[in-house]
Amino acid sequence: MTPQQYVLRSIMSQISEDTYCAGWLIDLEYRLWAALHDEPGAFPLNEQEREALRWLSQACGGWIYWDDGLKNEAWIAHKAWAERYADWRASHPKRGSDSSDLGEDVGPGGELLASLLVSALR
Repeated sequence: MTPQQYVLRSIMSQISEDTYCAGWLIDLEYRLWAALHDEPGAFPLNEQEREALRWLSQACGGWIYWDDGLKNEAWIAHKAWAERYADWRASHPKRGSDSSDLGEDVGPGGELLASLLVSALR
């Protein structure tokens, strides 16, 4: 994994651990993506976490998902992830009525946090 991919994976895993005491909660990648894009209540995230996840996803051009074949996390390009997410979303309807799109804009806080984390890995 590239440094950005590794940091994205690490942040996703840490959020899972901090929230649910699970290193990689089942469907974590889908629930985080939903919380960022089309179902804000899908996963409890603070604004700094949201910005860092968005920025890192943009920086590495994809997302991290659980690969059942590898039995580990893996990187996937945005186009392939969009197809995988659409399949998952079709069988997992949104909860509640708040389905507003949070947009793709990333504030400077997320970029700064992510940049610091990437620099720390070098």
